[in-house]
Amino acid sequence: MNALTILRVAGVVLVASGLTACGPRTAGPNEGEYGQIFYWQVTDSGLEVGEDCTDADDWQDTLEPVPFSENTYLIYKVAPDGSEAVSQSCATTDATSCADSDSGIVFQIDGSTLTYDPEAELYVVDNSACDLEGDAVWTMSDDGETLHLDVDIDYSLVGDATACEALEEQIQLDSPNGKGIDACTVTLTVDATFDSAQSP
Repeated sequence: MNALTILRVAGVVLVASGLTACGPRTAGPNEGEYGQIFYWQVTDSGLEVGEDCTDADDWQDTLEPVPFSENTYLIYKVAPDGSEAVSQSCATTDATSCADSDSGIVFQIDGSTLTYDPEAELYVVDNSACDLEGDAVWTMSDDGETLHLDVDIDYSLVGDATACEALEEQIQLDSPNGKGIDACTVTLTVDATFDSAQSP
């Protein structure tokens, strides 16, 4: 149950690059940028664990911020009508080398907010009639020269009610803070600065 598996960032929207920055821009994507491929240089990443989450070592050890380096970029292509943005996979720093990512991640665009709401993921718990479900929502805010991404993951126990109650109680007993995992929320964050928008 690795948070990074849920996020799937490393091979999806973050790639190494060496692009040079363009001039300042306003919050977008703007109409003149529709159809272009955007490159955002990642500057920071973080992890926030909700107060209702267990602090048991076997859970906490699976959680870590999204790894990045000074040459890590977030890349997506805005549709010609500006309605959506598709995650890109690029062979080089030239936008003509890019293609839609196999991840299938597509953000819906509403003004300067981009959202992706994938199907919830189910994690099977061995020897139990209760499993863990992670429901993630990705929200990116394009503020012009900077971009902020939140991936909010809400966890819940699903399956046989009696089994889920017993599992939650066991997790609480194993947790120094006495918390469980049902209704636990974990937020992964990524911050980036605008690098360029190129025509494919």
